[in-house]
Amino acid sequence: MSSLSLKNNNKFRRLVAATAGNELSQAMTVVTIPLLVLGMGGSATTAGIIVFSSTAAAVISQIFAGALTDRFTAGMTFRISLLVQLLAWGFLGAAVYFDASSIVIVLCVVIVAGAFSSLGAPSEHALVKSFVSNEQLGSAAAVSQGREAAAGLLGGPLGGALMSFSAAWAIWLQSILHLFALVISPSQRREDTEQPREQGFLGDVVEGFTVVISHRGLRIITIVAAIINLPISALPLALISYYEESGINDGLIGIFASSMGVGAFLGSLVAGWLTSRIRVGILGFISLGGLGALCALLVLIHPWFGWTCVVSALAGFSLPAFNSAIGAYTIAVTPESHIGRVVAATGVPGMILMPLGPLMAGLLFDNTGINSALGVIASLSLFAVVVALMSRDFRELPMLSQLTEQEITGYSKSDEVGCGLGFCCVDAEVSGDVGDAA
Repeated sequence: MSSLSLKNNNKFRRLVAATAGNELSQAMTVVTIPLLVLGMGGSATTAGIIVFSSTAAAVISQIFAGALTDRFTAGMTFRISLLVQLLAWGFLGAAVYFDASSIVIVLCVVIVAGAFSSLGAPSEHALVKSFVSNEQLGSAAAVSQGREAAAGLLGGPLGGALMSFSAAWAIWLQSILHLFALVISPSQRREDTEQPREQGFLGDVVEGFTVVISHRGLRIITIVAAIINLPISALPLALISYYEESGINDGLIGIFASSMGVGAFLGSLVAGWLTSRIRVGILGFISLGGLGALCALLVLIHPWFGWTCVVSALAGFSLPAFNSAIGAYTIAVTPESHIGRVVAATGVPGMILMPLGPLMAGLLFDNTGINSALGVIASLSLFAVVVALMSRDFRELPMLSQLTEQEITGYSKSDEVGCGLGFCCVDAEVSGDVGDAA
């Protein structure tokens, strides 16, 4: 683990650059894939099924992604993730360019890309644990949130603008971004991370989930994350379908898709300051309450495109501080040899309902209209706030400075469970960081 400052830590800087390229490509898919499907004559429901399939593949594969990361070097699994996504988007771009694409081809490509993208989060967290000292983890998490927000900010407009010019080149750019990430990603020596194995691969997988289930704070956070990620993942497709039907051009739709990223980017600038002064539970209430209120407001103002973008940006502002606190908390208290399986295990419950979001949005939009779709989304957002308010475990989540690994160990010696880990994490690409899907 490096004691260098983040500014002088070359491996961390390379990791940030590589993950930025990876996330920019993934942010573009929020716009490029729905627009590609709609442009091929597909309905909003068809686009919802495509996005559902991609997210479902990511959630299912993440069950095993963490254990794979722990058994091999995180650098290797990160590179495999980048390489497969590079090839998948390159193939789809070629199919579109030569007019050989179809809904089935798009479906197959997004499933493959989604499945291998799940290796990214546990690999990144393990690499951060390896490259950064514990004292710098909060700052490193804030940098990651800023990077992720910047990718979300640029991905929508970039994807929309390129789709209005050439769908093939828009998708090829996604492949090029993964190539950049692959070239610049930092290496990690195997002897630095290899650990003796006392159980099989499935035992590693089960161990990660045992940790998640057995910790009170972790349980309630993943429950809340699962609830809130459902409406957040549904919102983009509902409004993209509405604006596409209303005749808004692809470039402006791309701007809308990035509007929450604008708020998240601005929020990331103060995330480090907030996480050092406000309890994790309070940050959670601020984030969830803001999202719920603003989703409810969208039911009324969605016909006004500009105001919708403003409200979406406000909804994203408080997310980075909460996600930074949770991400730093996770990495600090988890041994490096277990990072992958634990991050993956927290991600699966937190993301489990996310694939249903786009599918729900498409079905509601096609069958009941935008008002009903947004009403359901707002109701689910407010329900997450109620669940958090009713939970003492959530309300009492402390400040990061009050935590030590000993204090948040999920198991006592008398529990007779073969793992001594415990922590809380909501991370919607980590693992399902709140707000990533938007």
